[in-house]
Amino acid sequence: MIPTLIAQTAPDTGSPGYVVAAVVVSGALVLLYLVIVAFRVRDSANRLEALEARLDAAAAARRDVQGTPEDGAAVREAEAVAAAAQASGEPR
Repeated sequence: MIPTLIAQTAPDTGSPGYVVAAVVVSGALVLLYLVIVAFRVRDSANRLEALEARLDAAAAARRDVQGTPEDGAAVREAEAVAAAAQASGEPR
């Protein structure tokens, strides 16, 4: 049954131009997706660097005021900043 159905189907006479166009469009969409993801990763890295700079500045200011760093102060500061960001609904 199946071999007779295969024998009855007409050979592909379509133009390969459609296939090439589909591959090009698919490749362009994948490239666009990768560019968008790269920009989002770069933005996240910049925000992380800004957060680290804020934490470093806060720790330096605390050292200047107190004279010596307090044990675990940086960890508490990082937790406080993370909690504030989560409460405000900012994406990480």
